[in-house]
Amino acid sequence: MSQMSRPLSSEPTRIPLRCKLAVIALVTLVWTPGANAQPANDDCATPTVIGAVPFAATVDTSTATTAASDPIHSCTSDKNARSLWYSFTAATSGKITANTFGTNFDTQLTVYTGTCGAPVEIACNDDAAGGLQSKVAFAATAGTTYLLEVTGIDLSASGVLHLALAVAASPMNDECGTPKVIAAAPFTETRNTTEATAAGSDPVASCTSDQDSASVWYSFTPPSNGTVTIDTSGSDYDTVLAAYTGACGALTEVACNDDSGDGVQSAASFPVTAGTPYLVEAAGFGTKGGGTLAFALAFLSDSALPDAVAAKAADKCQKAITKAGSGFVAKKLAILDKCAGGLFRCVQTVVGAKQDGCITKAGANCTKGLTQLSVEEQKFKDSIMTKCGVPALDFAAAIGGSRGLGYSNLQSECQSEFNITLDGLEAVAGCVVTQHECRADEIFEAQEPRARELIELPLASVAPSALASVMCLPNHGGNGEGVTDTSAVGKPLDSCAKAVRKAGAKFARAKLASLARCAGGVFTCQQTKQNDLACVTKKATATCTSEFAKIDAAAIKLAASIEAKCADAIVAYDVLRLANAANLDAFAAECERFQVTDLDTLAQYKLCLFRQHECRVEELLRFEVPRAETMIGDLDLQPPRQLLSDFCPTPTPAPTP
Repeated sequence: MSQMSRPLSSEPTRIPLRCKLAVIALVTLVWTPGANAQPANDDCATPTVIGAVPFAATVDTSTATTAASDPIHSCTSDKNARSLWYSFTAATSGKITANTFGTNFDTQLTVYTGTCGAPVEIACNDDAAGGLQSKVAFAATAGTTYLLEVTGIDLSASGVLHLALAVAASPMNDECGTPKVIAAAPFTETRNTTEATAAGSDPVASCTSDQDSASVWYSFTPPSNGTVTIDTSGSDYDTVLAAYTGACGALTEVACNDDSGDGVQSAASFPVTAGTPYLVEAAGFGTKGGGTLAFALAFLSDSALPDAVAAKAADKCQKAITKAGSGFVAKKLAILDKCAGGLFRCVQTVVGAKQDGCITKAGANCTKGLTQLSVEEQKFKDSIMTKCGVPALDFAAAIGGSRGLGYSNLQSECQSEFNITLDGLEAVAGCVVTQHECRADEIFEAQEPRARELIELPLASVAPSALASVMCLPNHGGNGEGVTDTSAVGKPLDSCAKAVRKAGAKFARAKLASLARCAGGVFTCQQTKQNDLACVTKKATATCTSEFAKIDAAAIKLAASIEAKCADAIVAYDVLRLANAANLDAFAAECERFQVTDLDTLAQYKLCLFRQHECRVEELLRFEVPRAETMIGDLDLQPPRQLLSDFCPTPTPAPTP
């Protein structure tokens, strides 16, 4: 059985004193070819006595037989054929594993207590580890004699048998008294339980009326009254789940399920009381043993459960915010690209009187575009109010509660950065829109550090009111001059700047859309499918895994697109740094915030651009889905992922709701 959070091989073997067996020399019985007589241990009454563990035997079973008195096995419901018998008396209590790995035919392995005339089966396995060989684990009690029967799956199955017994380390949560403590929900883990056992003190679950095998134990103490859901969907063997209160040895069952999950997997939900410890047993059905266990536990507080109408309204509102937010950012980046990009082309590729005319025309496009931005801002705000307003969703649901939208997490940032007090839904919408205006400006600043300088060329005196739409776009100085050589330098420079703007905006849009789909999927599960644990652990987790892979792919394309148009062979990086060129050096101080200490090379600028876009987009998503950081952080993603990249500046701490 694998340990709780790391492979078994990474943890030293632990054998409690009470579980240590007398380990003597390895005993090996070797098969001698050509012997035609029946094996001496062909019958239950004449087993091979195993004196000590570890033990290994290699035997020819081709002349073995099956006796009428041989028992029927629970894991195949048949007597099978060509049986060989072994007996073992435990010197001390402990856990034993036995397997037939290396055998060249299909085997079945069964362990009994009692006598040949009345054997009591305690473990049985047909196929283990994805093959045709067998493996069992059982808790041996000092002084008790155990009978082991090895058979082929039918009369035709015989050959060279390899049997091995070993002392196994007790799994950390193999017994009721040593459960794995679940500190916070939702909780998921995948582990191997083939070496887990069923202790004699384990309870008999009501939904199977038998003591099940390969049991592992978990404990969870809910912080408030609510509902716990447990599930083993995704396991590769027949499971049983049971939940209890009370002390080991005197447990009171509160839930039990055999096959309500996927196929032969288990799932159950049960009400819980704040502060009461609950023990959960995940076992293999009957005596069939374990395998790969996928265990999940979720908790929903009674005080946090919205009614169905409010839950759907919250989900609808959340989707509207992410859709409108992504759309607004895409439109603003496109308008700024056309505006600043047009002016950049004028100063770098056009000379003389024609340049003045070019700037005037580009300025008119800027005025039109920036004026349209104020319209888009109002549409963004109206969309939030329409989809999220009363009666669909009241302000209390929007602002607070671990099951609401969670905008209480952003109160301090809305106040300190934008001077907006979240005293109503309209204020929430105003803060989201204002934050998106600023973050879009900052994203574009990294792509075009000269943007504000160039926009002010025609607009500072002609249409100053239009500049209100770029209130967070800083002016890094300069007087609007371009490079002297407009043909050999200016045109490649313009081509490079255009590629950076296009690639940067494409990456920002792609990442924001992927994060929104990931967070939105989890939010939908938590709001509208509260009792469907698989919605988060499977569906939403799969969605997020896919979306993060898309973000990784988009990042590679970002770097490649810039390199294709801005490499030294096309335009010297030293030129890009100049104030009258791309003025990249003006962005150096900002890059330090993202742990890029200088902009001495194109590679450093690409890294800074990537990191700045990553962080700014993550901030956008945080204002669209305030609970996203926690929701994504709670997922069991492989490789592990989180909303906020570790190179981003730390956001202003939010008060606990």
